[in-house]
Amino acid sequence: MNRFAKVCVIILVAMLAATSVFATSKTSSFAVTANIQPACTIQAQPLAFGNYDPLGVNLNSEMDQTTIVSIQCVDSFPATVTLDQGLYPNIASTPGTPLRRMQCIDHAQFMNYFLYQDPGHSQVWGAGQSAFHFQSDGTLHDYVIYGVIPPGQVLGDGGFSDTVVATVSY
Repeated sequence: MNRFAKVCVIILVAMLAATSVFATSKTSSFAVTANIQPACTIQAQPLAFGNYDPLGVNLNSEMDQTTIVSIQCVDSFPATVTLDQGLYPNIASTPGTPLRRMQCIDHAQFMNYFLYQDPGHSQVWGAGQSAFHFQSDGTLHDYVIYGVIPPGQVLGDGGFSDTVVATVSY
């Protein structure tokens, strides 16, 4: 080999050796995260009884009205829907046997009302044993809340209201 070729081979070997000698590595770590969205969603619609006539039709007849609570939960697990006692429960009220009342906006009077799970008004809707239990299936379901104002509540005129919290537990 001529002298030029030998010098080229030596330079090439030196470069390859220098590359492997100076090769280094660096590392870095990173976090991996995920958020689980709620397994259930709940949306309750307002319950509007309308005009209660304590001296006419509602003197001897209760006033009935319904509303809907819409619930969707992921597949295959049991869930429970509770309704709290509202803002103005009677002093004898309990979560399992709620004695709900609406308060008059204009004066300090209260109107009694009840919320039921069934159209026959035999299953009060509250918490504990009076909660609504169901098995989820992944689809959206509308459940009816049956509201009743008992007859014969002679009160001053005005608007009455309350707020009830519906909760789904899973």
